[in-house]
Amino acid sequence: VLHPPTSWVPPPEEEIGRDPDATLELDFVFGYGGLTNSAPNLFYVSQTEVVYYTAAVGIVYDLRANTQRFFLGHTNDIECLALDSGRAFAATGQQADQTAESGEVKV
Repeated sequence: VLHPPTSWVPPPEEEIGRDPDATLELDFVFGYGGLTNSAPNLFYVSQTEVVYYTAAVGIVYDLRANTQRFFLGHTNDIECLALDSGRAFAATGQQADQTAESGEVKV
């Protein structure tokens, strides 16, 4: 048998099902999926920055500053990453979801 906390007050009926008045912001990604992915998935883009992906997030990691910038445009896991010859632009490709015939590419 489950019992609610003694101080719990149920929300008013008009608040049930409503989105919360809060947002989340990605601060840092911990983890790397490169051990099981055989595609090229981590590149140095400068002396201090590497670009890689994990799950559906593209990441630029600054080794010196220990900071990250994120690309959050994918809706499914990223499967591949390519850079232009000048290492200024990256393209990522995601898995196809169950309703699509093919994945998506983002530049």
